[in-house]
Parts: sequence; C-alpha cells; structure tokens
Amino acid sequence: MFKKFINNIFNKDKKETLRKGEILVSADNETFYKEIRSLSPDLSEKIVQSTIPLFVGQLYSHYLSDNVEQLDIHHPERENQTVFFWNAEETFEKKSLPPHFEKMPVKYFIIVGESQTIQMQSAQAMPWFGMPGLGTKFCFTENENRLEIQDLEKRNIIQYLNIEDITDDSFHNLNDREYYIFLVDERIVKYQDNNFYLNQKIIPIDLAYKIGGIHLAKKI
Repeated sequence: MFKKFINNIFNKDKKETLRKGEILVSADNETFYKEIRSLSPDLSEKIVQSTIPLFVGQLYSHYLSDNVEQLDIHHPERENQTVFFWNAEETFEKKSLPPHFEKMPVKYFIIVGESQTIQMQSAQAMPWFGMPGLGTKFCFTENENRLEIQDLEKRNIIQYLNIEDITDDSFHNLNDREYYIFLVDERIVKYQDNNFYLNQKIIPIDLAYKIGGIHLAKKI
C-alpha cells in the first residue's frame, strides 16, 4: 500500500482525467495542478504554523526483500536490491528489472551527508526482460568498489524515510523536529528565500502540500 501511495504522488508523468469535485490550482492560468490532498481550515493553519525543518533534494528508492541476505554479495538479484537505486519517481518499465521486482518491498531515502571518499555514479538501464529501460540507475562507490546502500546509513550518508499523510490524528507530528521533515518536490514547487513558488508565483505552504509540492516524511 505504501509503495502504491508513493508511486501515485511522485509519478507526475502520466496524464490524468479530472473527475467531478476535484480541484485544479494554477499560479499563471497556463499550467494547472490537481489538488491531491484535501485539508480542513484547521489543518491548513497547523501546517502554516509547523516548526519541522524543510529538506530540498531528491528522494531515492531501492528494492529490499526479506531473504536478500541469503544471496551471495555479488549475485545480480542482490545487487539490484542492495547496490543499485533509483529516483523515487522512476517508472518500473524504465528500470529493466525482472518482473517479480515490481511487487517487492521498496525503501525510500534521501542523501543527508557527504564523504570525500564516496562517490555516486549513474548509468542508463539497458532494455531487458521485455522492458524498454533507459531509466537512470545509481550506485555508491568508494575506491572504485560498489557499496551496499544500507552501509551508507551506518555512516550517516543517507536517511531512510516514510511518507505520511497529515490528519486530525497526526497533526502533532508537524512540530516533531527530531523525527519529521517536509520533503520538497522541486518538480512542482521551488523553495527560495523562505517562500514556495509555483510557476514563479509565491504560494502558501499549505497549498504546496495540497498539490504534492511538499510531503510530510518521518525518519526511520
């Protein structure tokens, strides 16, 4: 369910049909965005008053099954789970992975640290398994050796996240600075000089949340 939710809010490439009752938002009367989340006036105000930090950067994902540790460290099945990762919005067809990966658990993370010895490399996925490929896959390397992604968590280079909804039962998380952040999706909104911009027009933070320009994320 969580993976489906992530795919819905981060995959903006598909055209959608506007249904009765849905709301469109525009800052320039040319490009329109659908409100994907509804908020009561009270929740909107709580978002405006939130004290949690903002993170502006890419959200990444990688697959991880329960039995991955049983595979040899150099087995392609393991490398496609523990070494290679993707932009969170990358569609499955562009990854050229075996079909069973589509139903595999997914973990999401951001890059929060850096190291003079660790590099992030990228390559284009070749067509395979009947998939078109051409998506960009990434990996971390150190001294020309590929690193397993979870090792980067131990070295405080990455932070795993869950994306959560803001509800009447969870609004208190908007002031939990230790475990929660707002993740900015710069494909939709820009954040500059303490303001959110939609098509170069300033918009309030609660509207940015409604259209999927920011997301509430919990550190895990």
